[in-house]
Amino acid sequence: MKKKFTTIRSRITLTTITLCIFLSIAVSYISYSFYYKSVKQNMIRTAESSLTLLGSSIDSNIQDAYSFVRNCQANSFILNYLSSQGSQSARITASTYLKGSYNSYDGRYYIKRIFIASYKNRDFIQALASTNNQPFHSADDIRDLYFFDSYYSSPSYSYSEGILTTDGGSQYLPIIRPLYSQYNSDELGFIYIEMSPNVVTIPLKTAGTYQNNDFYLTLEDHSYVYSNYTLTDANPSYEITGDLSSIASFSDTIVKEISNANGKFVSISVPLAAEHCYITQLITVNTFYGQLASIIFVIVACAVITGIILHTIFNHMINHPVQELQVRMKHISEGNFKRDSSIEWQHELGDIGRSINDLAEDVKTLMDQRIRDENEKREYEYKMLQSQINPHFLYNTLNSIKWMATIQNAPGIAEMTTALSRLLKNIAKGTEKAVLLSAELSLLDDYFTIQKYRYGGTISLEYRIDDEAALSCLIPRFTLQPVVENSIFHGIEPKGTPGTITIHIFRKNDAILQIDITDDGVGMTEEQARQLLSENKNEKTEFFREIGVSNVHKRLQYEFGEDYGLRVESRLSEFTTVSVLLPFAPQEDIG
Repeated sequence: MKKKFTTIRSRITLTTITLCIFLSIAVSYISYSFYYKSVKQNMIRTAESSLTLLGSSIDSNIQDAYSFVRNCQANSFILNYLSSQGSQSARITASTYLKGSYNSYDGRYYIKRIFIASYKNRDFIQALASTNNQPFHSADDIRDLYFFDSYYSSPSYSYSEGILTTDGGSQYLPIIRPLYSQYNSDELGFIYIEMSPNVVTIPLKTAGTYQNNDFYLTLEDHSYVYSNYTLTDANPSYEITGDLSSIASFSDTIVKEISNANGKFVSISVPLAAEHCYITQLITVNTFYGQLASIIFVIVACAVITGIILHTIFNHMINHPVQELQVRMKHISEGNFKRDSSIEWQHELGDIGRSINDLAEDVKTLMDQRIRDENEKREYEYKMLQSQINPHFLYNTLNSIKWMATIQNAPGIAEMTTALSRLLKNIAKGTEKAVLLSAELSLLDDYFTIQKYRYGGTISLEYRIDDEAALSCLIPRFTLQPVVENSIFHGIEPKGTPGTITIHIFRKNDAILQIDITDDGVGMTEEQARQLLSENKNEKTEFFREIGVSNVHKRLQYEFGEDYGLRVESRLSEFTTVSVLLPFAPQEDIG
């Protein structure tokens, strides 16, 4: 957790310093760093934004060259020269205009040569940079170029041939466009421009933050790598291992994970204005943090004063609260779940603080509840053990009494001791928590046989079983006996007259089995009925001294959930019905 908070603070510091240079993306960058917590995402989006600015600069330079072409296509001096019949004055005027425009053109460093040729007189005028190494002696020299026809007839500017090289080793990008009459659509000639790769390399060179990265220029089917301030042919061979374009800020940005012989990279490609042209940056996956640190260093060097001010502000607004949250989480891990109101600030981090406090209180409540449940469970198990006092000795002794009663022709004593013996034997050998309902009823019959003789036959037990399949459902051992015992001692016995206990077994619905135990005894008030399930009283019964109806209710709810357990309905001087609710799941359907 400490490492996670430290990482968050580092990203906040990075975002703060980056604001000095990229103020326009400040808010989005801070929230991005804080919520997504991913250095890779931050680096990709930051690189994408910078690459978009770089692409805009390159597009701007190329558009300047296009503007110069359009000016020439619309200039009356040039068009007059092209439509004239070899007029020397028209040629001089057009040539003077062309050279003057070229010398005053701000983007002349991007244009190596401008060549305008006429179809009528097969003449040409041109403006040259002093470094040009490939002179043309006639318009036919240009028209003989292998790419002339495809460039000339293209509906827009084409770069299908990529960057070309003159015999002298100078690189250039050719532009060839037709020149039309200003009065009709007649073709009068063409304009040929050799554009320098500086339109790309100068923006890359002036962008100092890029010098340690690999950049590629894609011109239709040709790729070039930027190295040592020049563009050289590249034939990249790589395998695409993932597509990350979904995390890019702009829909036309292409972000992919690639691998080649040099390692793994993230490729970020931003389209240029020219169709099928891209500027691409490769970021080494293993050096994300190193590149990020380099960017931070450059930004700090450029804006250290503003960075310090903003860092101080954000340290107070964010870093300090994050440190407080870290301390609070440490206290929670040490077992201090007490609410700390000092981290509940009136901002987003305060919301996190409140959530942490709520979580701590919920954990404390859950732990306390778990401890209470475990204590109650242990207490119940202890009470169960209390009731099992040497049953082996007792049922062996009772078996001896049974045989003596049989020999002496006392069947009542034999039946009573046999029932008690079976009860004690069931206690001694039974380790399973649940038994079939039929077995539970057999145990109940043995218990009731004993009570019947004790009360001189004044009590009777009746069964109503609506669904025989219910007898194969599982029920926790000794669930029904405490309820029947309660009916005898607190329902029928106080009445002083004979009584009947009726056990009705039926399905409440598809999922619930209901067992109603009804006595016609003295009944009870609503308050007494409530206390029967809620109080854990020491009921002075004879079978399980410490196991009362309320314990049976809690045991069923622990086992099956809040929808199950006991329900009590009673009316004074008339009856009491205790309903046992269990899952209806015959044994053959289990598992």
